[in-house]
Amino acid sequence: MSLNDLIGFFVPRRCANCGDSGLGAILCRRCHDKLPWLDPNQCSQPLPLGLGRTVAALALRDDARTWVHRFKYPGRGLVGLDPAAIGVARLLARAAGRRAPVRAADRIVPIPLHPRRFRQRGFNPAALLAREIARLHDSRVETNWLARVLDTPPQAGLDAPSRRRNVVGAFAVVARREPAASRVWLVDDVTTTGATLGSAAEALRRAGVREVMGICLARTPDAHPV
Repeated sequence: MSLNDLIGFFVPRRCANCGDSGLGAILCRRCHDKLPWLDPNQCSQPLPLGLGRTVAALALRDDARTWVHRFKYPGRGLVGLDPAAIGVARLLARAAGRRAPVRAADRIVPIPLHPRRFRQRGFNPAALLAREIARLHDSRVETNWLARVLDTPPQAGLDAPSRRRNVVGAFAVVARREPAASRVWLVDDVTTTGATLGSAAEALRRAGVREVMGICLARTPDAHPV
């Protein structure tokens, strides 16, 4: 059974947020429209550290914060299978992906989890989002190019300089051959200062990738260039 089939089996054809008729969609029009969507003309954020820009669909507040948190941290025993949260995350991934000028020749690379954290969580949220965006653009997901080689503390609660220091050297390219793409889109769930994306971008650029961009579901309201 595919993930889409699983979601369709468990999720009633009602809005996952308010319970009203969703007409087959995961969110009804009212709940969809009240999400804190970023202006398409302002959703792109330039960042240094070898990262060209990041594109996000939402500001991380209100219902957006609730859904992202529920997607990333499902209830105990679900191992990532909170069908409603996955359905909303897929919707948001497509929205973010439509704001990014991805080409078929580009590669989509999810921000990896350290193996210990992957074992604890049971799935990598960024990988699920990356696959959704790749399907949207008929591109390829490369889940084995990057590895998280340092088990760094969470970024939450750190200021911008501390975030940068926290992820220095956290990522490495582990592909057997040099990554064969001139442009890579890094996918993560949330960006604040861009430190995590920037550290991963540096590893890819050292391996020969010429241009690295970012796609995230949401950007924290106080996000700013590092």
